[in-house]
Amino acid sequence: MLIKPISFLASILYCLPVALAAPITFVGSGVISSTGNTVSGTIRFALPGEAGCSAAAGSMCITLTNTTVGGTLNRSDVLSGFFFDVGSANPTLTLNSGTGTVVQNGLPSITNADLNFTTAGKGRYIVKGAPGTTLGTNINGVAFPYEYGVSTVGYSGIFNGGQVGNDDFAIVSVGTNLTVSGINSIPLVQTTATFVIAGFGTNSLSQLQNVTLGYGSLPDLLQGTTVQTPEPRMEVVLLIVLMLGGLARRRGANLSYL
Repeated sequence: MLIKPISFLASILYCLPVALAAPITFVGSGVISSTGNTVSGTIRFALPGEAGCSAAAGSMCITLTNTTVGGTLNRSDVLSGFFFDVGSANPTLTLNSGTGTVVQNGLPSITNADLNFTTAGKGRYIVKGAPGTTLGTNINGVAFPYEYGVSTVGYSGIFNGGQVGNDDFAIVSVGTNLTVSGINSIPLVQTTATFVIAGFGTNSLSQLQNVTLGYGSLPDLLQGTTVQTPEPRMEVVLLIVLMLGGLARRRGANLSYL
């Protein structure tokens, strides 16, 4: 019996495991309490071998982006960190690397700048974990009900103030005026920072929970929406293309009729 290519493709898609749908992006937005400004951001998680992640096995690649429309207007509006839980697991995570384009008022930008405290020094990003519990409460009584966090500020006692900075290297969005008072004297990251975190092991991105964006240093904590946008793995897309190509050659047909 002859199998039509479209029916065959539908069968392939139906049978693909859900686990192959990755990376995953979380989206968060809200209003900053001290400024009244609306901010937004995204966090994209990927595993080695998936699009945009060439890290070693057992690692996790994270892309943190400030998507605030119209530019970052105030120092309290900078995207300074993020938090998450790992369900049904307690991995010990470490920050292998952090990179981004550093910008500062009156100075040339620096592409692929090192944002990792361990390799580049004070004021940059660190990771902190409390597997199986939470990061606790800061000196202002703000609770951080998360197992893990990555930040460039201390959040009033949650992260080591001797390692992180005072909004230095936080992320601003496209269109930010770097001469604005408050942000005109510190180094910042333009739009996006990328991180590689080691120690995630064989865990799945579907175990990520309570993903939250941190803005400013007070801070304002904006939880990512429950809407996740899985992206097809490149090897799955390639497999489908190769299969369809093979069918077309066998039929002496052109794929354009699909």
